[in-house]
Amino acid sequence: MSKLVRDNIPNFVPTGKFKQLSGKEIEIAIKVKLAEEVREIQEASTKEHLIEELADLYELLKTYVNQQDVTWDEFEESVKKKKKERGGFSKSLYMVTDE
Repeated sequence: MSKLVRDNIPNFVPTGKFKQLSGKEIEIAIKVKLAEEVREIQEASTKEHLIEELADLYELLKTYVNQQDVTWDEFEESVKKKKKERGGFSKSLYMVTDE
């Protein structure tokens, strides 16, 4: 299965085939990997597994932000602004719609 992997994985899989992505390939691969990590978070059955998957998600998010030519400070400022305007998710509110 072809997928984006962490930078040091070639050290653990010396017989694996790897290629350096560029341009639009990187963005596509990161988005696919983000979706994979979200699924793995949903499926995590232990605290340790959950923490590992959250770490992967965090690292991917940092990489994606950087790939989009956005600084981490710009990103965090946007997070703070949105939280101030709309709040966070700590109240666990769930909007119910009539469908």
